[in-house]
Amino acid sequence: MSGPAVACSLPDRFEPSGGAPVWWVVCSRELADLWIGGYASILIFLFCAVQGGIAYNLSADFGRTPRQEMVYMMIETCIAAGVFMGVILGADTISGERERGTLEAILVTPASRRQIIFGKFLAAGSVWPVALAVTIPFIAFVADGVDGFLNGMKWGMLLGTLTVAGFTGLGMLVSFWSNSNKTSLFASLVTYFCFVLPTMFPWETQVGTFGIIMGQDNPMESNRMLLYMSIVSD
Repeated sequence: MSGPAVACSLPDRFEPSGGAPVWWVVCSRELADLWIGGYASILIFLFCAVQGGIAYNLSADFGRTPRQEMVYMMIETCIAAGVFMGVILGADTISGERERGTLEAILVTPASRRQIIFGKFLAAGSVWPVALAVTIPFIAFVADGVDGFLNGMKWGMLLGTLTVAGFTGLGMLVSFWSNSNKTSLFASLVTYFCFVLPTMFPWETQVGTFGIIMGQDNPMESNRMLLYMSIVSD
């Protein structure tokens, strides 16, 4: 009797109401779980502290470091953090439900699996527009009216949206194949750092044979180079 009781207690969570699409109902419920005392609000709070610290340190270099480079650094940090948060939240979408014992009950609801996945994907990616909105005042502060502000925002929004969406989906894929949340989170973070660490190598290493091989198919490295050329070298 416990199985049917659980299954019947959860469909209301994903039941279409007022003619709303099922994926939107799933997304809105996930957003409430993430942002009201969930992981998303904590991650954004930490991100605000990091961006504030970076902007404060950059302010000490006013007059010595070109403003365009400061804009580039703020946007690059925003994208890297957005990808990091998207990976963490994506890694919890399926394995988290499986570990909490609620996945089976969700699958028997009227919502199709495609709609459930799409709603969860949108909710997990919701940290990116918030992170971008938080970063805008910091970018405006370090830019101080230089031409790189609008150009940086344009490229940052485009590249960040594509990259965060891709890595969030990757985290969800890992979550789908993982039996536990810890396994999903560990595998997703290892994958994330495998893409990020090559961008932190010294310049001599990045332009060498090893660096070229590591960065050839690395979306994080491609973003970094395109951002730099669009903002600093423009």
